[in-house]
Amino acid sequence: LKSIITGHTKETGKKNKTVLRLMLSGGDEVMHSFLCAYVTLKTSDKTDLMKKVDIKIYVTPVKAENSIACFIARHDSWYYRNVYTPLSNDLFLLPWVRLHGNAGSGMRGMESQLHGTRMKEYYLGLLENYIRHANCTLKINVWNAKLYVSKPDWDHKADSKEALKRITIVGETSSAINAEPTHVIPFFHRLEIGYAAELAKYMASEGVSYKPNCDPDSRGALEMKKLEEKFIREKKFQPVEVQIRIARVGLGGKVIDVIHEQKYIAFHTLVLSNVPSTADNKSFPPNPEDPWLEMYARTASSSSAKKSLLDKEPHQHVCRLELRVKNDDQFSVLVDGVLFPKKSESTKSKTSGLGYRTIVVERLVEDDTGVPFIFPVQTFYPITI
Repeated sequence: LKSIITGHTKETGKKNKTVLRLMLSGGDEVMHSFLCAYVTLKTSDKTDLMKKVDIKIYVTPVKAENSIACFIARHDSWYYRNVYTPLSNDLFLLPWVRLHGNAGSGMRGMESQLHGTRMKEYYLGLLENYIRHANCTLKINVWNAKLYVSKPDWDHKADSKEALKRITIVGETSSAINAEPTHVIPFFHRLEIGYAAELAKYMASEGVSYKPNCDPDSRGALEMKKLEEKFIREKKFQPVEVQIRIARVGLGGKVIDVIHEQKYIAFHTLVLSNVPSTADNKSFPPNPEDPWLEMYARTASSSSAKKSLLDKEPHQHVCRLELRVKNDDQFSVLVDGVLFPKKSESTKSKTSGLGYRTIVVERLVEDDTGVPFIFPVQTFYPITI
């Protein structure tokens, strides 16, 4: 990404930035990989390279599940018709009329202008139309997942009366975990802990990629189903007990309180969503421009904390989550559909090949001023929810 920007950047003033249009074709994994590079370059830019360029991002879902493209298509009819439908379908048909020589004179006006047009030219025309006319911007909030292989100290002053008082006065929350993380992973879509992450880890050990949104009749889906049945039959999933602390947000976008569950809770599923997913039928539909994440927490049947707030109210609006395990247990994480720790990291001694013991999720900011980090995607029409 840095090489692309460097090659297209002109030495001009601030008023004449170089406009760089980037088209991302693929699914959520492609989007996540680009986001990581984009965040790294923008947050560690010491040469002011990013200030010389105005990046416009265009998303095309080519033969893969792309959550951002699905979200835009539901709210931008022109994008749905001219980008999403032709590019996300394998058997897209281009209708045209061709008249034979014996057709009557009254039929001549019916001959289609698309007759003789190759599909390659048609698709290129759609992409050019998208780049030229998509002048609105969807400002997607980016979130940070700070992952720890250790159990850092818990600052109990974060829940003191003085700290809680600042919430009601200025809407600021204190952090209970402030240690340096092992890994920092930005994400735009969702983060999952629990059953789905452990199932993905098990499938990875069997050499199968975890893709919950793939075609149910495909060969990969049938293979996944067999492995999941084996995963359940052999009782591979054992929920770990964790201590959790969340900052809840009201509909106005401000923090209203902090919930710190003093008892350890075992979760079957814990999901933080920023963009809606087609396979998600439990959490409240999120809006990527809202300054909070939609959380869904399902406690395990074996959990001893059945009187906890999250057991009674599993759906929450949160802007910060802090979680750590009870003993020496570890967990895996699905970030934008990508499993962490990755297989390449599992061979390193610092992760022990098992997982993490602590996680902190919060909104990513560009600098010390607290300006939220935005991932801009171009649309034809403004998206308002």
